[in-house]
Amino acid sequence: MQGLELESQKAPLIERQLLKTTGMKWIALLFIQLATFGNQYCFDNPQALQGALQTDLNLSLTEYNGLYSFYSLSNFVMPIIWGLAIDRFGNRSILIILTALIVIGQFLVSVAGFAHSYNLMLVGRFIFGLGAESQSFAVNIGVAAWFQGGDLALAQSTQFLVYGVSSSLNSFYSPRLYEKTGSLGATLLIGFWLCVVSLGTAILFVIMDKRDADVEKTIQLNSSSGGVEVEEKGPGLNLWKTMKLYPLLYWIVFAIHFLIAGRYYTFTNMANDLYAFRYRVSSTSAGNILMVFYTMIGIFSPLFGCIVDAFESKGYLMVVIGASCLFSALIDDFQYFIQSTNMMVGLLPLIMLGMMWAFWNAAVWPFIAEILPESILGLAYGLLVISQNVSMFLSPLIGSFIGDAFNTKQSTYFAVLTFIAVLGFLSCILTTWLPQLENRLRRGRRQRV
Repeated sequence: MQGLELESQKAPLIERQLLKTTGMKWIALLFIQLATFGNQYCFDNPQALQGALQTDLNLSLTEYNGLYSFYSLSNFVMPIIWGLAIDRFGNRSILIILTALIVIGQFLVSVAGFAHSYNLMLVGRFIFGLGAESQSFAVNIGVAAWFQGGDLALAQSTQFLVYGVSSSLNSFYSPRLYEKTGSLGATLLIGFWLCVVSLGTAILFVIMDKRDADVEKTIQLNSSSGGVEVEEKGPGLNLWKTMKLYPLLYWIVFAIHFLIAGRYYTFTNMANDLYAFRYRVSSTSAGNILMVFYTMIGIFSPLFGCIVDAFESKGYLMVVIGASCLFSALIDDFQYFIQSTNMMVGLLPLIMLGMMWAFWNAAVWPFIAEILPESILGLAYGLLVISQNVSMFLSPLIGSFIGDAFNTKQSTYFAVLTFIAVLGFLSCILTTWLPQLENRLRRGRRQRV
């Protein structure tokens, strides 16, 4: 009896050795979220350097937006492939591979800056995007594994805190570094070294995660009757059959995600040059404005995460988000039409856009987790990432094609802002459908129970 008692006490003692059950989980969160820092800093390098890129490389607005389109090109299907790879080989190895791809891609972008080679820069952005979007996906999976016991929404929202800080630093420093050095390559190389540091923090997280995995394996062996380890493999997955299980509510959210991402990225991709032209300031001053914008996104994301957690029904919150998506675009378009150069007034739609983007990302991921079972959640997340990247590819290109049809910069940007307002209008209309569909889904579940 005494031997059995000691054996029963052994597993709890080992379980207390798990880092994820202690305050060390916040250190692990810091490491894994800093793994995205270089990614987030470098993503918007073109936006902060738009004037320099178009001048030094002699690019049209369409060619400039190609830097974002090629970034997204690899992510039309890759999030699904990387998600399946994570299921089969584990999240740790895939996270390192994805972060390494980011380092390689940014290195090629930096070399292209020195060589003034647009084609090489496109190749670098393609490789960078191959790792960047799916890295965020892998980070969310890693965070979920460490915060299953609570604080998950808060922990996941810190990724946007990192996004806000890193994007702010890019908007602030990149134009200044270019003005000081006069070199695109030297300016872009700073991002490369930040990516290297992020790779280091990813490795530190993997070390902690591997250590906890070994402890969990010991717990499983002690609790199993035979003590035989069973090899874990990812489940078989029929994509079409799984997608048929998704309710109409999911596909409406999928479409809204496409439109809201298009509204956001079509604007931010050209924001530095737009604000410099509109308010007759330098790229550095425009970067200061956007630094505040990105910082605000970072600060509000955790706050909105807490608000989303407090609401059982999230459909009505998304109606508010859709309305802010539309009205922020309409206000910006109207102010540009009347050629208002009051920068303080112009900050209103920018603030609304930032809050909209932070609120949407705080709401959409837990919302999908509520309406779908965990067994098919990974594919659903992957499809949302694809929706965002297809929009990131198409929307700026369509906006650029529309804008390039006009002869003056004033009319070009007005045309693009009008296109953005159309995206906002469509997203607003679709969000009004969500509360009804959400209530119908909940009623159906209660009747089945």
